[in-house]
Amino acid sequence: MPPAWERIGDDGPLTAFFGTILDVLRAPIRFFEELQPAGPVAAVIGFWLLTTLPPMVISGVSAYAFLQEMIEILVTAPEPMTFTIPWWAFVIVAPLLQFTSLLADLCAVHVLLKMMGHARGGWRGTFRAGGYASAPAIFGYLPYVGAMIGGLWMGILQFVALKRIHQAPTGILLLAYLLPVVAILIVAAATVVIAISLISPDLLTIPGFR
Repeated sequence: MPPAWERIGDDGPLTAFFGTILDVLRAPIRFFEELQPAGPVAAVIGFWLLTTLPPMVISGVSAYAFLQEMIEILVTAPEPMTFTIPWWAFVIVAPLLQFTSLLADLCAVHVLLKMMGHARGGWRGTFRAGGYASAPAIFGYLPYVGAMIGGLWMGILQFVALKRIHQAPTGILLLAYLLPVVAILIVAAATVVIAISLISPDLLTIPGFR
């Protein structure tokens, strides 16, 4: 039977959405063993957006509020510093970039699995597995530790999902999974430094930042 999210007409969107999240969190192995690789992709991307983007936006708002407090401290220091980072960089751009990085990571994993001959579920299977593995992102609504818990749980579930959907050996999947993550982290760190240098170069002069 397809996931509840793909049967919205039976129970309604809210019941289907939260029912799918519960199914993934309560019995992930069974869920992904029963998940068909050839099912619809658009619905899964919608599910992925709903589970990940809102918590990312909330985190962006919190980060922006924290930065404003830091700016107030810095401008009242003996040697005041002035710099600004627009709110939309945290609330709009950052969440979209984070979601895009998740998609890029999944694409890279699929390409590597394909190159190694272990992408049995096809590209649809990869995106369906990755999309439903985003269910733990719902914990991002919890303050302080929610994003960390959700992110770690998502990573574990995505590994389980891809292994089930592609029937790939653990070693091969681990290699395909970690290489893009390391590459994206390096690129993301470089992008942040470049962006800060363009928007607020004074921030790079804060002691301990370099």
